[in-house]
Amino acid sequence: MSIALILLLVSYFLILVFNYRYRKTFIDAFFFVMSPYVIIIFFNNAFMSYKGFYKISDHIIWLHLIAIFVFCLGTFLGEFFAKKYQFKILFRQYFLTDIKISSIKFIDIICIIIVMADILKRLKIFGIADFTSASEAVQRSIPAHISLLFVPLVVLLFDYFISTKDKTALVLVSISLLLIFSSFIKYHIIAALLSIYIYSVIRHPKIVKRLGVFTVGIIFAIFVLNYFLSFVARNVNVEAQFYFNHFWGYLVGGTANIEPASIYFNCNAKISISAWIYEMLTVFPGMLSQKLFGVTFTNYNFSTTVPTNNIGGGFYSNVVSILGGAYIQGGNISFFVFMFLWGALIQFIYIKGKKTKSIRNLTLASIFLAYNILSFFSSFFELSNPWETMILSFLIFPFLCIRISVRK
Repeated sequence: MSIALILLLVSYFLILVFNYRYRKTFIDAFFFVMSPYVIIIFFNNAFMSYKGFYKISDHIIWLHLIAIFVFCLGTFLGEFFAKKYQFKILFRQYFLTDIKISSIKFIDIICIIIVMADILKRLKIFGIADFTSASEAVQRSIPAHISLLFVPLVVLLFDYFISTKDKTALVLVSISLLLIFSSFIKYHIIAALLSIYIYSVIRHPKIVKRLGVFTVGIIFAIFVLNYFLSFVARNVNVEAQFYFNHFWGYLVGGTANIEPASIYFNCNAKISISAWIYEMLTVFPGMLSQKLFGVTFTNYNFSTTVPTNNIGGGFYSNVVSILGGAYIQGGNISFFVFMFLWGALIQFIYIKGKKTKSIRNLTLASIFLAYNILSFFSSFFELSNPWETMILSFLIFPFLCIRISVRK
């Protein structure tokens, strides 16, 4: 291992130890968001480089070493504001006692029926091969938007299952997750599972290790199943090693692609970190204004212009992590400012989500944090899906408080 990698690992563990001594826990914004970056770099250079993947350069490792320190410093600002100041909430807070499990189950069943009917219709129209391709022609439909409601519903249903061992809730969670998986867009199901994990860890800290191992195992199984079903539908045979290489290529691509993407953009494109942030913040209203009035807020789109590069192992990547995106599009000062404020924001939301008694706030925080955990892959906030999921999660809570009963 290089000196840069050793220092990255040492620094990472020292920060974890410091956090444990200062905060009495390893679990915080730094752990959730920065751990994947460090783990991916270590495993890639220490093990996967012998499987054909290219080593991540010392230059990019030094970049991550500086980034984790700056991000960690930012968490202290976020923690200060979260603990020091109480912000007036203008909308109603919903508490666990307000939520009716009968309403959650009823709405989830309705969503299941609608989405399943749409899946059957599209299978009939497109066939199994096109359906598993996850093309836009297959995915675009009103039920696809309704399926986003599954995320807050499965989060709450799984919480109810942990608390009561209600098997009906677990069955509904399983069916709902399968229907999310049926989009064959991997980040949909992965983000849903991570949302469940974060919410459950905050509400039930004692299950953090057991649920963590289970979540990682399920994500790997889902990743393999996604490709396996696509290949079966097309009568394509691949070796078992393909799945493992593709899984690792998926994980490491956003980091391994930073340097070649940086060279490409410096030579070929005008880029701006401020325009990138504006793009992420306006992507959802821009989607609505485009559909309703044909008006967009910005034409800037970083992620779709990232070049495809060979990262080894027979894998090509066209994505860049959020950390890498901030580095490529900004100078040193703007990159440090971004990392600092990012750490502050995530820690603020994590602490507020952890300490809040509002079940809606915790659900929204869990979904937001889930997409930040996936920042090692790419910036999903350039897509409307995360924002739409959070907005629908916010809007659905009044309906979850309605008592549904059947007269005998």
